Amino acid sequence: MWLLGAIVCMVLALKLMSVSFVLGLIPAAAGYWCFSQSTRASLESFMAFMFALVVLGLVLNVIVSNW
Repeated sequence: MWLLGAIVCMVLALKLMSVSFVLGLIPAAAGYWCFSQSTRASLESFMAFMFALVVLGLVLNVIVSNW
């Protein structure tokens, strides 16, 4: 879950940097810290979860488009 926290912090940092660079530094630092806490196992489980989510989205897209 550290990777999910890192992604959320980085997205928040990018949004805040469009307003003020200084405001974006805090979530960027938090995102870097979250990413440094992740391990190889958490990366693999996160990738497996995202792959399953993408496959589910693809299946739903095919079902809805053929309906």
